[in-house]
Amino acid sequence: MPTYNYELADSAHEMFENGFEYLTATDLATYHIKGKSLGREIVSGIEKRLPRIKRILEKEHGLLVHGVNDHFYDLPFLPVTLAEAFKSIPGRGPGQTMSGIRVVNGNGCDLSRWKAGTMSIAATMQSSSGVPPRLNRYGMLLRE
Repeated sequence: MPTYNYELADSAHEMFENGFEYLTATDLATYHIKGKSLGREIVSGIEKRLPRIKRILEKEHGLLVHGVNDHFYDLPFLPVTLAEAFKSIPGRGPGQTMSGIRVVNGNGCDLSRWKAGTMSIAATMQSSSGVPPRLNRYGMLLRE
């Protein structure tokens, strides 16, 4: 019997297949509970589950998914530059928790390519100096 997190991930997967590029916890709750009253505690419960739902979508459905914060939804367009995309990553600043998820399909800035590029630069720096560079949890090089 699937758990609630897997059921929510399946609903999110259906939404992505139906053309959604990104969704909030409210969108997911409304879709999953179809036609019933939606209490704030349900939405906040789904917000807390978003990191697990993201991992399930990546592992079980093979999707590349990014978590996004409220800043992402305040933008009038999808982030195009790395600076805009970086501001949309959850955990950057006070109160910046994951408020939604976005599937990567080539539109806007793909953070995974940026992270991979940063990691290859870090590997090159390590091989030339012999000292591994310091990276933060987002894969950005830290200045010494």
